[in-house]
Amino acid sequence: MAGNTFQQDLLGIKVIKETTPGTYLAPTQALYLERGANYPKVAFKKQTIDPMAATSGWKHDAVSPGTGTIEYEITQKMSANRLDFEVLLNTCNFLGTATTTPAGMSYEMKTSLADTMSIDFVGTRATLKGSGGKGAFKFKGEVNNPVEISFAYKFAYAGEVLLAPTDADNVVPEATVPNMLYIIEDCDGYSINGTSGHFESFEIDWGANIVKADTTCPSSSYVQEYAPTLKIVQSLTEENEASWEELKLNTTKNIVIGLFDATGTKRGEIRIPNAMPNDNDPSGKDGRLTVTKSFACLPTTGDDNIQVVLFD
Repeated sequence: MAGNTFQQDLLGIKVIKETTPGTYLAPTQALYLERGANYPKVAFKKQTIDPMAATSGWKHDAVSPGTGTIEYEITQKMSANRLDFEVLLNTCNFLGTATTTPAGMSYEMKTSLADTMSIDFVGTRATLKGSGGKGAFKFKGEVNNPVEISFAYKFAYAGEVLLAPTDADNVVPEATVPNMLYIIEDCDGYSINGTSGHFESFEIDWGANIVKADTTCPSSSYVQEYAPTLKIVQSLTEENEASWEELKLNTTKNIVIGLFDATGTKRGEIRIPNAMPNDNDPSGKDGRLTVTKSFACLPTTGDDNIQVVLFD
């Protein structure tokens, strides 16, 4: 007999950093998600079977065993508690180092970081599992709004658990809405080469290409290459913040984007210590001149292209 009760469109996500990269570990941390989560698709490689017409004549695709890949984007408003998303930064190759003045943690890119993540997509009647996850991230923010972060992951399919008709529904994991970090009206919080700037919005794209390799020993995904970029929208003043001459001369910038909680207390910074301008796109907005400035985020030493500094 066909089922007579529809499944609810509910989905929660739990994650954990794997002890052995690429080996599934039962997740324990429920993630806060800003948007409704969709049940992911598992993509399998397929082989086309195309025999000669004289032998059978029918053509079809056959799934290659053990090749399932899950691609999924996790979107959040940025929490003031770094532990809410630290596992996501770590598995995007950003390693934290403790800071003392002020106390907190500074996350910087480490090319060789092998950390990977297991994930459970828990629905009311089924749980889908992924392992060996590695991701790439984007940050974006507008003045007087929370900062949004998104993490685009690739996982190996690690199986699923389907409930029997007589089983009780799964408990879909939930997470408390966090205290969020904002871009606010604070002139001293946003600077280019130490000078305050009239920032309206920003977007940082790590630009990483994530690869899940096909090998005889199942392995985790990894970062093939990355090309981090920054875009800032500024209101222009008599200080002439946008200069074509700077583009011509390849003058690099030290850019700091402050992160504030709802009380206006500074809780962190995103630092781009060596931003190379590569485009200015001027336009008008509400009767004032604005410009979208694009930068390549270059390192000064090691992999410090982007630094995410979060205060305790």
